[in-house]
Amino acid sequence: MVAILATLGLALVIIIVASVLNILPGADTASPNPVSVSPPAPSNPDAATGSEAGSGSETNDDVKEGTAPAPDATEQATEVLPAPEETSPLGLPPSPPLPDLVTLPLPPTASETGALVAGYPANLIPPTTDATVTSSSVASADNRLQVTLAASTPMTSDAVLEFYRVAFAANDFVDSVAPAASGSSALLFTRGTDTLMLTVTPTPGGGTDYSVFGAFTATK
Repeated sequence: MVAILATLGLALVIIIVASVLNILPGADTASPNPVSVSPPAPSNPDAATGSEAGSGSETNDDVKEGTAPAPDATEQATEVLPAPEETSPLGLPPSPPLPDLVTLPLPPTASETGALVAGYPANLIPPTTDATVTSSSVASADNRLQVTLAASTPMTSDAVLEFYRVAFAANDFVDSVAPAASGSSALLFTRGTDTLMLTVTPTPGGGTDYSVFGAFTATK
């Protein structure tokens, strides 16, 4: 009787232990055919792309952060070199005005052939040495006087040019080369508002034909 009870107790223990082993965690791991489960695919296909793009932008930002910022163009434009300091003027007084070469009243308008006309300013436009006057004239209007002289001389053209350079320089005229017709030479003389034009043309005999035109202003 005791032996039967001991056998029944042992069997009950075995049944209880087997039941406990079947419900313990990890019991399924002993399955001979385990099933691998793949992770679920994202419901939005652009999500992966966006994440990759975000990753790339973060990389670019990192690169940009490591790069020195470009200088501001506005700041560069305002960086102007200072102008050199101006030297102070010498403080010399202005030159006094030149006195008038002609004065009021002016001679009346007139002309003469073969001689100097009345009222001709020979002190301003003298004929050359041994000159033969062809014609002369004066013309006045308000405070302006115009004078013309045409003459011929046995002097060379260069000698005539030099003669009038000296004569006009005595009245502070400054000369410069002026355009002239072929075969002729011309000089322009200036003094304030007064002007003189001299034109010389060599003649076949070795002399010179020349003409002088002058314009003068008188102070009212």
